[in-house]
Amino acid sequence: MSRKTGHMIFYMLLILPTLIFLFIPAHAAADWAISLNSFLDDYLFGNGYYKPDRYPFASKVTNSFTVVSAVFSGIYCGIFSKYDPDSITGKDRKKMHVFFFVALSLLLWVSIYPQEFSTSIGRSFGTKQSFHNNYFYFLFLMTVKEVMIFLSISYFVRLFSKRFERIKNPRQ
Repeated sequence: MSRKTGHMIFYMLLILPTLIFLFIPAHAAADWAISLNSFLDDYLFGNGYYKPDRYPFASKVTNSFTVVSAVFSGIYCGIFSKYDPDSITGKDRKKMHVFFFVALSLLLWVSIYPQEFSTSIGRSFGTKQSFHNNYFYFLFLMTVKEVMIFLSISYFVRLFSKRFERIKNPRQ
């Protein structure tokens, strides 16, 4: 995979949540929206993350499609990337494994299971319902979540594909 292709995929991941959020209605009212809503509930992550009162349908679609796009683009980039994860040495490699594993586990859990937040109006970064009802913060968290899932999956796919290549073609 060329470096330009990798950059295009990364930029697409940065822009995708905003585009989806802008072009999807806040509530499912049309027939296509109701069908998409039931599809997401039945087959994708329809109940995942958090559904704000102001835009429940848009947030559901944004969450589901950002997770799916991050997973598939991470697999693609992991398979075709020229990055060698073994270039990281010693303790740093173990730290990278742990960091990406914890990040991937936590973010997939947050994406799949519904999140409940406190409804009080006190100030606390990220733990109050009012924080997640803000369009800017919601899109920021969706983008960060998507990019971290992408980076974690592409890292592990590349790591395992390098290990598989070594098993298949041992050095002599």
